[in-house]
Formats: sequence, structure tokens, C-alpha cells
Amino acid sequence: MSDSESQTSNTKPEEQKKKKFPTWAKVIIVLFSLMIVAELVALILVPILLKDNDKEVQQFLTAIYKEDYDAAYDYFAPELQKDYPPYVFETGLSYMSLDDTCKTTWTTSSLSSSTSKGSVKEIAGTIECEDATYTAEFELRKQGDEYKIWKYSIEP
Repeated sequence: MSDSESQTSNTKPEEQKKKKFPTWAKVIIVLFSLMIVAELVALILVPILLKDNDKEVQQFLTAIYKEDYDAAYDYFAPELQKDYPPYVFETGLSYMSLDDTCKTTWTTSSLSSSTSKGSVKEIAGTIECEDATYTAEFELRKQGDEYKIWKYSIEP
């Protein structure tokens, strides 16, 4: 047997012995890839879906800044209005320095649609004003086609 024949016969078994990934490794790679894609989709879609999550709270605060307490009070759910008369609401606000120079920073903004309470928004963060900084928390529940403030807290 010549040298060229022995080299040819040696390479054929090597070509036939190409290593294949075991099935379990392929499954792990596919699952890992799907997890990465799902995470990327979540990182892109969640901010878009929650973009206007604070719309009602911002409108509520804008009404307060303009001292239009009747308009602000209209953002309350009927259940909150029943337990919290307008004069109590206005009196509580009179002790705060809330105006249109205040800036809000939300640290929590969530929307849940599968709760026993129905669709619920929870928003929390800070309201920074010239004279004071307040912590703020809101829970809104969907009533009909709109969200109403179910409970809230604004404290120094």
C-alpha cells in the first residue's frame, strides 16, 4: 500500500466520525435561546405598554397643582369619595406645597389585569417640590372604561 492510499484510507473514517451534538444539548441551546428572545421582547414591550400607565395620576396631580380640587377629586373612585369627603381632601392638601414646579419620579409602575379586584394599576415614587419632597403611592382600579384612584398616599 502506497503512502497516498494510507492517507486516503485514514481520512475517510475521520470524516465519517464527525461529532454530533447530543439531543439534550440541542434542547438546552434552543431553550436558552428562547429565554433570551423572551427577555428581549419583555425589555422592549413592557416600557411601551406601561408608557401611559401614570396618565390618570399625572392628570390628578396637575389638577392639584392648578388648585382645581374638584377636578382632582373626580379622579377618586366612588368608594373613596364616600369615605373621604371633599373638605377633608382639600384640608389635607392645604398643608402641602404642591404646585406646577414639582417633578415626579416613579419607582414603581405596574398593571395587573388578573387580580380578584379586576384591572389594577399601582404607581409609587416621589414628588419633588421647591419646599419639600413627598413620597406618593397610588392604587387605581378600572371602573368601566377608566381607571379611578382607589387609594393613595402623599406624605412628606
